[in-house]
Amino acid sequence: MARLPTKNTAYRIVNKTRARLSNKLKIGAPLTAKAVEEAINCQRNPCMSKNKAREKKEFRKAERAAAASSKVIQRDQNILLRKASQRKLVSFNVIHYLKQSDVENLDTIRMSLIEKIRTVERVNERFQRDLRRTWA
Repeated sequence: MARLPTKNTAYRIVNKTRARLSNKLKIGAPLTAKAVEEAINCQRNPCMSKNKAREKKEFRKAERAAAASSKVIQRDQNILLRKASQRKLVSFNVIHYLKQSDVENLDTIRMSLIEKIRTVERVNERFQRDLRRTWA
């Protein structure tokens, strides 16, 4: 059997839990037997209002859902990164079943495409700069 707390222990418990019992006890009010009993019961079984318990439960549920969704997002990002890195590894020189002249031709095509992309980027930069000037 659990030992019942002494009167001094009960007063200490009441003083510690006065903040929790603030809705039942007025600040500075004298300690009554009922308040001491409530404090002792509260110490044995922490009292929590139904609303607080529901809020705590909903918060835990939201935490779990957030953790699960972040795992899904992380997995999707990893898949995209893997695909992107695989594209970077592609080289026209790796295509071994083509003849050497075809590989060289592909290299020149690739270089011309890169040059066209750079030209488009320069035009885009000029266009963006002109837009900023007109709106400024």
